[in-house]
Amino acid sequence: MNKKVKTLAGAAVAAVVLLVVWTVTTLPDVPDENAQQPRRVMSYNNNKIFETKNDKVSWELTADSIEMDADSQDASMTNVKCVFYAEDGRVLTLVGDKGVYSDKTKRITMEGNIKADSTDGSHMRCEKAEYASEDEILKLIGNAQLESESDKLKASGDVLESSDGFSRFKATGKAHVEKGK
Repeated sequence: MNKKVKTLAGAAVAAVVLLVVWTVTTLPDVPDENAQQPRRVMSYNNNKIFETKNDKVSWELTADSIEMDADSQDASMTNVKCVFYAEDGRVLTLVGDKGVYSDKTKRITMEGNIKADSTDGSHMRCEKAEYASEDEILKLIGNAQLESESDKLKASGDVLESSDGFSRFKATGKAHVEKGK
């Protein structure tokens, strides 16, 4: 073998070795299956979430700011306003400091300075409110209070719950109802 062939063979071997080294050192790391993936969050200001029933809006939720998880579609909100539209035309409006909406369960939870007012003259206060869309039950939780001017009714309890915008309700836990005063 002459010197030229040996040089070319050596260069070819060196090129192959360099190619193998480069391939091995630049392989991406295998992702750790147990590692927590970063949350993908979308942020909105002054946006609305709503649900329809029989082609009518049954409730709508607005907030100053909404952060929605792109994967689960769950939303965390600040300065929340939730409006419920009853079939008889009454409207119940709840406001609170913060809230969470779960897209999977269609549940709304609100906390912090919850105040609710109805177009029938009812006023409510509580520490926390929960709405379960599947059974259409709204619960006022924690020092829940209801006052209806038209019915001359005052009610309180650990929990007040209703499925019809509080024209009828159930009070539980340290419940007290006064009517006609």
